[in-house]
Order: sequence, then C-alpha cells, then structure tokens
Amino acid sequence: MYKITNLKHKLAIQAYTKVGNDLYITQRKGETIYITKCKLLEGKKRVYQPDGKSMKLAGFAHGQTLDAFEFKGETYLLLGA
Repeated sequence: MYKITNLKHKLAIQAYTKVGNDLYITQRKGETIYITKCKLLEGKKRVYQPDGKSMKLAGFAHGQTLDAFEFKGETYLLLGA
C-alpha cells in the first residue's frame, strides 16, 4: 500500500505500477485517463509525490490495467482500457 500526496487531479486511482523508485498511476474522468509519474520521497519509505510529469489520454475507458517495462534504458507503459 502506498500513500500518495499532492496529486494534481483529485480523482480515484484506477491502477498503478512501480518501476525502480518511480510509481506510475492512472486516474479517470469520463473518457479521459491521466497517467502521473511519482517519486519516492527521501526518508519516507511509503509516501509518494508527483514529480510534475503527467500525460492525458482522451477517448479511453477505465484504464484498469497498467504495466511497465524497460528496454534499452527507456521505460514503456502498457495501458489496458
């Protein structure tokens, strides 16, 4: 379980996935999904806070499935609607 603070979008979290010290979360409003990248705060093991990076995807359903993988130093996300 993670405690997430200071999210830009005050919406329920649909899904999340962890990659290293980053946590990616999805939130939904209507047919729009927001993906936010969060970072682990130093000295607070289970508290995450967005680092200001967010992506808006229009025309999506629930965004219930979120997975991540790395390939050649790049992080890729798989979002299932």
